[in-house]
Amino acid sequence: MGFLYLQNRDLELAEKNLLKSIELGSKDLGNMNLGHVYLAKKETKKALECYKKSINNFSNKEEFLKGFDDDYQYLEQYGLNKKTHEKIRKKIMAF
Repeated sequence: MGFLYLQNRDLELAEKNLLKSIELGSKDLGNMNLGHVYLAKKETKKALECYKKSINNFSNKEEFLKGFDDDYQYLEQYGLNKKTHEKIRKKIMAF
């Protein structure tokens, strides 16, 4: 549900639902999507913390990176440009 709220520009409900999802065990996608919420809110440090938790819960880092890249289309609506997305991606790859 949290990802749907993100897509529909309701960041508060997205954050609330994703925190609950993570609490219930979705440590991989839940943290990735929560990172997206924080990135949309321009809270880059929090976003990177979530991305780090997420990538560490994926058995395959390439799978995480593919999902991160695929989700760029949903972050554009919040003003995230490709250059910033690539900069964040490079930081994630260093984890």
